[in-house]
Amino acid sequence: MSHARCIHTEACGGCARQDLPYQEQLQLKHAHLKELFSDLVSTELLEDFRVEPSPNIWHYRNKMEFTFKPGSTPEELTLGLHKLGEYDQLIDLEMCHICPEVFQNVLQDVRDFARRSGLDAYNSSTFEGFWRFLQVRISNQTGDVLVEVFTKTDERKTMLELARWLVDRNPAVRSFWWSITPGKADAALPETSHLLVGAPFILETIAGVDLEVSPRTFVQPNVPLAGQLYDDLKLALDTRPDDVLWDLYCGSGSIGLSLATHVSQVFGIERNVDNVAGARSAALRNGVDNFTVVRGNMEKIFLGRRFKPPQGLERPELVVTDPPRAGLHQRVLRNIVKLKPRRWAYIACRPESLKRDLVQLMALRAPYRPVWFRAYDLFPHTKHVETVIGLERVETQAQ
Repeated sequence: MSHARCIHTEACGGCARQDLPYQEQLQLKHAHLKELFSDLVSTELLEDFRVEPSPNIWHYRNKMEFTFKPGSTPEELTLGLHKLGEYDQLIDLEMCHICPEVFQNVLQDVRDFARRSGLDAYNSSTFEGFWRFLQVRISNQTGDVLVEVFTKTDERKTMLELARWLVDRNPAVRSFWWSITPGKADAALPETSHLLVGAPFILETIAGVDLEVSPRTFVQPNVPLAGQLYDDLKLALDTRPDDVLWDLYCGSGSIGLSLATHVSQVFGIERNVDNVAGARSAALRNGVDNFTVVRGNMEKIFLGRRFKPPQGLERPELVVTDPPRAGLHQRVLRNIVKLKPRRWAYIACRPESLKRDLVQLMALRAPYRPVWFRAYDLFPHTKHVETVIGLERVETQAQ
C-alpha cells in the first residue's frame, strides 16, 4: 500500500519516491552515485562524498508547466500534467505538492476561465483548438508570481479579460504574459509574446545575485539549494583573484556572476538570446563589471581540431560547464582540454551523461583527475539529482 502524499502519484510518476522517508531517498541517491562513479573517483573522495539535502522537500519548485487538453465540449477541457507512459493522456490536476500552493490557485482559476470561455483546448491530433499551455513561476525571494498562457491563435480581448480577472483574484501574480504558439509541435515555443498586465519580470536572488526572471529565463527550480551549490563552486574550483573563468552554457548568468568577485574576469557563453539579455541585465543590476556574455552555439564555437578561443576571450584558468541532460558534445570536451584550464567544475543534471564524458576524458588521456565530488538533491521525491565533479589539471613531464 502506497503512503504517498499526492493522489496523482501513480498516474503522474513525476514524484515516484514520495512514499519513502526523505532520508531513505537520499540514501538511495547516494548509493547509486557511489556505485556509478566508483571506477572513476578515488576512494578518498567516495568516502567523503555526500548528497546535500533540500531545505524544503515540499513546495520547492519555482516553475511548473501545465498542458490543456480538450474534452467532449469546451466546458469539459482539462488542464494538468501528462500521464506516465501515456503522453497523449492528461491528468486533470487537483493538487501538486512539489510546487507552491499559489500555483494550484492559478491553475484552478485559469482552468475555470477557459471552460467558461467557449473556446476549446488544442487537439494535438487535429491541430485545432485555442488553449495550449500554462506556465507559472514564482520568486523564492519575494513570493511574486509570473503567469504565461499559451494559445494557438490571437484572441486579445479574451486574454486581456483573463489577465485582469486572474490578477484581481491572485494578488501575488505580478506579471501576466500571453504567448501565441501556432505551430504543430506539442511544445511551449512561442512565435510571439505579449505582456498584458504587470511588470515584464519578477526578481529572484540566488547565491547573492539578483536576477530578472522573465518567461524564458533559466533558473534552477530549487533556488535555496542551488544557491548552496553555486557557493560550493568556489571550493571545487579553488578560485584565485587573478583567474579568468569561462562559464559555458551560462544560462541567465547566475553561476558566473556569483563567482565574479572571486576572480579577475568571467566570460559566459550561451546560445539562448533571452538568457543572454537576462545575464547582461543581471550584470548591470548587480554592478558586476568583470562579466562578459558571448552569444553562441557551443558546438559551433568549439568547432574544429585547431581550436582557438573566440576573439576577445582570454584563455581560462577555470572552466564551469553546466550542459543540458545529454551532456557535452565530444568536440566541446576535446577543446576544453586544449584550453588547459587549471580547474574544471562539471555540473550535471544527469549523472550518467557526466560518467560518459569522464570516460571519454580518460580515453583522450587528458591530464585531469577528480578532486571534488558532491551531489545536491534539487528534486526531492524523484530519481533526479544534481551532481558536481571538480577536475584538476595534473602537470606531467611530457608537457
